[in-house]
Amino acid sequence: MSEVNAVSIDGIEYPLDSLTDQQKHMLLQVQKLEEKANDMRFELEQIVVAKDSFSRSLIVSIQNPVGPEANEEIAA
Repeated sequence: MSEVNAVSIDGIEYPLDSLTDQQKHMLLQVQKLEEKANDMRFELEQIVVAKDSFSRSLIVSIQNPVGPEANEEIAA
């Protein structure tokens, strides 16, 4: 595995050893925030799928009642 010795910003390659400590810190912040954003998109996708599944299940259970609760509603 090779080490990354440069960073590309707006299509321009900058050697890492030419960056100041502050610039390296900002670069690390950007990289970590990109990771965090990707993780959040992944988690949001899971949440959306789960919400859709529960919504479909709710609709099906309302349209096709089964069980004691359904019997009470039918008797009413």
